[in-house]
Amino acid sequence: MTPPTATLVIPAYNEERGLEVVLAEICPEASAHGIEILVVDDGSIDGTCEVADRFPCRVVRHQTNLGKGAAMRTGVANAAGDSIIFIDADGSYPAKAVVEIADKLRDHDMVVATRQDTPEALPP
Repeated sequence: MTPPTATLVIPAYNEERGLEVVLAEICPEASAHGIEILVVDDGSIDGTCEVADRFPCRVVRHQTNLGKGAAMRTGVANAAGDSIIFIDADGSYPAKAVVEIADKLRDHDMVVATRQDTPEALPP
């Protein structure tokens, strides 16, 4: 089995609705480009973990809510890819940009992406 080129870490706390949208958007593209998806369920009490289990991704679960920083650290500690990409589970960033970021990480040590400062850049 070929190791992933990058790991997409998605910290999630009670993001049942948003996570489903994000994973539906990114899973096919990520898999096709060798990107591992790692959801860190930070002690959610809704269906976040169950949503993640329906998609081709790994899930690491905190038993209690430890905060986003702890979830990010857990993601880094469990990542199998050479590079790590973070995205929020609420759909506030375009998941489709992950493949482009992963491609740029092949030639750069760090890639920082920002949303454009326009009303349409923020999804509802």
